[in-house]
Amino acid sequence: MYGSHERDVMESAAFWAGNATRSHQSHDNDRDSRSTSRHFGNALEPAELLPRDAREARLMPRGTPGEMVELLYWDEFVAYLDELRAARREERNR
Repeated sequence: MYGSHERDVMESAAFWAGNATRSHQSHDNDRDSRSTSRHFGNALEPAELLPRDAREARLMPRGTPGEMVELLYWDEFVAYLDELRAARREERNR
């Protein structure tokens, strides 16, 4: 979650994401030139797995990079749960 300090979990998830060739491009304003470099390393860096704000979290099953999820406020969750329950009741009554 946003602001959590589980650095070892993030590093493990980045490790298990595997390796890849990553590119980095830089631009020199004085000479109006660009250069590109490539290096082989982690496909993801631990910092790339961090949520961007308090409304996001990352579900990371068994150390994998997992996926980003949106967190709901409690009242939004209760409304969503009520909708699911109503749909389930309606389906059973058919």
